[in-house]
Amino acid sequence: MTRFRLASATVVSAVILTVTAAPSASAATRTVALYYVGDTGTRPALYREFRQVTAVGGPIRTAVEAMLHLPARDPQYASLWPRATTVRGISVSGTVATVDLSAAAATGTAGSAFGCAALQALVHTVTAASPSISRVLLRINGRSAGVVSGFWGHGCGPDVPMARRPGVDILAPIQISNVLHAQIVGRALTITGEATVFEATVSWKVSDQATRRVLRTGFTTASIGAPGRGTFRFSVGLPASQVGRPVVVSAWEDSAKDGTDLFTDDKALRVR
Repeated sequence: MTRFRLASATVVSAVILTVTAAPSASAATRTVALYYVGDTGTRPALYREFRQVTAVGGPIRTAVEAMLHLPARDPQYASLWPRATTVRGISVSGTVATVDLSAAAATGTAGSAFGCAALQALVHTVTAASPSISRVLLRINGRSAGVVSGFWGHGCGPDVPMARRPGVDILAPIQISNVLHAQIVGRALTITGEATVFEATVSWKVSDQATRRVLRTGFTTASIGAPGRGTFRFSVGLPASQVGRPVVVSAWEDSAKDGTDLFTDDKALRVR
């Protein structure tokens, strides 16, 4: 099975940051919500990145092209779709979008759970691009028969338009939302995100990437606890000594059973 385990802050500390400037906004660019697959340690889950991309047709096609071909900024996430996959066509009828992909789309090698998560990444990306869409019909080379039911040799349900699965089943239990991996930030740092965690409690820390020294730590309360999906926020002031040095921001749930870190989401950032 292809697995993409979420790195802890210790693992992320080995990453060398490469920062590229975001394209300037213009009529030819569009901000899209792209969903990628990551490994929570217990199941695959979807992680979202907001990215600015060059528009290629309408909003749905632009988002699907980017999801297929634009690597996630965070190295802990991946598309899983075969790189040779191309978009043959997009059509909309009422609240259903039909996405027709090339034959390469059928050649994925991820295991059943991860393959079905990749399908949900497509559904979430399409429905985020066009909120009026509630279901997505996947075709490969113009055919839908056998596509979902035999997806990547395992099958993910009937060959009918797919809706989003409940968030508690498919979305990452904790997602840092407002910064991207390798982003440049100021010393006054505010982090926001989404969480589905026990008693709505999200633990966090900020560490020096090179030395792993914990600079700040604490916890915050999400707007709602599991099984609901709440939003969380925390702010920290970083010391002047961190200017020009990478930090790792981590958010996680403390296990009610033994206190271990669960569902950690990390972002390596550079302080200006």
